[in-house]
Amino acid sequence: MSRLVFDDERLTDLKQRLLAPAHDLEWLLNRGYPKKSSLVFVGNHYQLNAWERDILFRSIFPRVEALDAKRKKIRARDLKGRSLGIDGFNVLITLENALSGELLIRGNDGFIRDTAGVFRRWRRSEKTLQALDMILRVLKRYEVKKTIFVLDAPFSGSRELAGIINQNLQKMALSGEAILQKQVETWLSKFSDIVATSDSRLIRRVKKAFDLTGHLTHYTLKIRSLKLVSV
Repeated sequence: MSRLVFDDERLTDLKQRLLAPAHDLEWLLNRGYPKKSSLVFVGNHYQLNAWERDILFRSIFPRVEALDAKRKKIRARDLKGRSLGIDGFNVLITLENALSGELLIRGNDGFIRDTAGVFRRWRRSEKTLQALDMILRVLKRYEVKKTIFVLDAPFSGSRELAGIINQNLQKMALSGEAILQKQVETWLSKFSDIVATSDSRLIRRVKKAFDLTGHLTHYTLKIRSLKLVSV
């Protein structure tokens, strides 16, 4: 099954195929079985391809972990007067993929993710600027006090992108900056206020998280996502 251009019919077909495997994987995780071996077992049993297994990996978490993430998740209106650290490529690339018609999945932890896996192949495009503009408008609308975009220093496109972000922050009279870090997850895990990310490992390490991508894809782009399991 091709993963591009997901209309309602194709989304429904995919959900029907993955619903039983998703519940089986959740059952195993809730009983303490390791995620990787559980995914292999479920994937082999239902003869899932690599992409379908990746959907399950990114969307199904043990109930305890999913509930913890939901407790950390804040609403957009709670951003007023707060500082926001943004997991730069995590948010931007997911938004770009949404604009390109890629599948979006809503995990049982409530966060929106993609399945494209294009980070190392990413190149700046018009969709990058479109996604950035959407993000900055949210910061403006909800009166975020200060925003730090954190980008991966080892990645070749980071320095140029940081310059573009800083220029646009200045144009919109927004307080903040884009910075480069060798260990983005480590830096953001120590951020003193809210972190915008859908990275499950980072969510586990922060106190408060904002699903910026989820907010924009739902309220601005109005894109349906694939939701397999709720807690």
